[in-house]
Formats: sequence, C-alpha cells, structure tokens
Amino acid sequence: MSEENTYSPLISVILPVYNAEKYLKESMDSILSQTISDFEFIIINDGSKDKSADIIKSYSDARIVYIEQQNMGLANTLNKALGIAKGKYIARQDNDDVSHKDRFKKKIEFLEKNPTIALVGTWARIIDEQGNDTGRSHKHVCNSDYLKLELVFDNPFVHSSIMAKKDCLLKVGGYNPSNEIFEDHNLWSRVSYQFDVANLPEELLLYREVNTGMSKTISTYSLRVSKQCSDNLNYYLPNLSAVNSDVALIFHSIKEPITASDISLFEKTLTDLVNVLMSNKSLLYKQKLNTLFLLKFKLNLVRSKMSIPTVSGFELLLLKIKRRMLINKLEKFKLLLF
Repeated sequence: MSEENTYSPLISVILPVYNAEKYLKESMDSILSQTISDFEFIIINDGSKDKSADIIKSYSDARIVYIEQQNMGLANTLNKALGIAKGKYIARQDNDDVSHKDRFKKKIEFLEKNPTIALVGTWARIIDEQGNDTGRSHKHVCNSDYLKLELVFDNPFVHSSIMAKKDCLLKVGGYNPSNEIFEDHNLWSRVSYQFDVANLPEELLLYREVNTGMSKTISTYSLRVSKQCSDNLNYYLPNLSAVNSDVALIFHSIKEPITASDISLFEKTLTDLVNVLMSNKSLLYKQKLNTLFLLKFKLNLVRSKMSIPTVSGFELLLLKIKRRMLINKLEKFKLLLF
C-alpha cells in the first residue's frame, strides 16, 4: 500500500457542491489558504448542471479529493463524505461562504485544549450576494450548557463554521436525510445529548445570504424546527410527551393566539427541562438559565407580533420599545455565560 493511501490527515474538510459556480472559487480558496495545511479537502459535486465541475478540476492541489455523483441531496452527500473521511476532525464548508485563514488553527487549538467538547462553531459576519458587509452577524452564545438548552428549541450554530470530532458524529449516526427536520439542527441536537458543544466568540466566517439558499422564508421552516424541538423535548422529558408538541408550537409561534396559559405551560416545561439538563448544577445557575431563556422566548413573542400587518402605529412603537428593553436584558444575561 502506498504512503498516500495510509496517510491520515488531522482534518477532513467537507464541501458539498450544487450549482455553485458563482461563489465556488472564493469558497475553495479560503480553505486552501488556511494557516493549518494538514487536511484533506473532500469536494462532492452533487449533480451540478453549471460550470462547478470545471472550476473544481482547474485546481491541482493534492489535498483535494474530488467526487462526482448524481444528485443525492445535502444530507446523503454529507454522509457519503463522512464515510470516506480520514481525518480526526471534520470541518464543514458551504460553497458560498468564506472562511477566515485562521479558522482551522483556532478551532484545533480550542478542541485540543478542551477534550470534552465534541463540536465547536464560530461567530460569522453576514455578507450579501455581492460580498458586501451587511453590518449584521451571527453571534450565538458560546457556553455549552446554554447551547444544549438552545439546541432543544433552535439551532445556535452556523453549519459552515462547524468543526467536530469525526468519531462523535459517527457515534450518533451522522446526518438524518428526513425532510421533516433540518439535517444540521438534528445532528447537533443528537451530538449534544451525549457530548459538550461550544462556539468561539470570533467572526471566523463570512456567511453569505443568497436568494436561492435555505432560509426562514421557506414554507416548511417553522414546522421543521418545531418538529425537531418536539423530538428534543421528548428525549429529555419523555413523561411529558403529551404536551411537548404544544410547547414546541408555542415557542415557534405556530400556535396562535398564544394565551397566558400557554406561556405558563412553556415556563413549567422549561423549568423541568433545565432541571434535567443541569442536574449537577447549582440552583442559582439553573435560575440564570431559566431567566435567560425566558427573556429570549418573550423577545420571540414580541418579534412575531411586530410582523403582523394589523398592528397599529402606536402598538408597533410600544412593541419596538419593549423589544429594545428585552434585547438589552438578554445581552446582559448572555455575558454571564461567555
């Protein structure tokens, strides 16, 4: 067997490609110029009809492992890449995002210093289709305890920023291709059932918002996230399965109108959930997590009401004031968990 076949890189970078000619070169260049070079770059062309294949084939870097296939969809493509990956760590990259040159270096340093962490994401600066800075960022909390709680209800990770231990991803079964959930939220949730997770508080990725990308505007978005939320609640609170679906619908504002009894039900379920998740934590710490997440829940309610066209000008002004007050409180509490 040749030396090449026995070589095991530190990192396996996985890049699924589908009709990505517009941004692919910039995305690939950001990986190939990383300050850590010990990686294989698995690029799977999932049945692209544009010039993506020509762009990929124009590179001669020995680290690139290029595969062409008929369209299988994102989750199945990612699982295929996981199956052939040789690295200790898996790094994700989307075909329209751009990684900071030190992204891998800082992730490896963090994971090696924190062996209980199985998966780590990072903050991301949001750019538009032309690459212009929108002035917005994805700045999710970094604390593992809060992230585990957050994952029950929503996805606090930017998929393209993830680096994870391969054996942990395989242990929980890899990506779920079901169209009832989002494959990334589902996988991170299952990882968090068994392992610690984290985010780095640095913008190490440029996340591109594109009109053709998966977004919260798709018709099934809320239903998919609500389904995952219900499944997560059932995992931690199996004895409350009769109400977990309702709690998920309440949190994601699918159940309308939301009544005072609905909010009480959510608060009770949240308390039970925090007690299960943080069984070895102090009462004060549990209270802080409850307060933090209740603030987020109330902020979501305010935001959902602000989107209703029938809200009057005066009511909208009051909602905006309340929203700003809640955001300020939320940011102060978040600082306790970084």
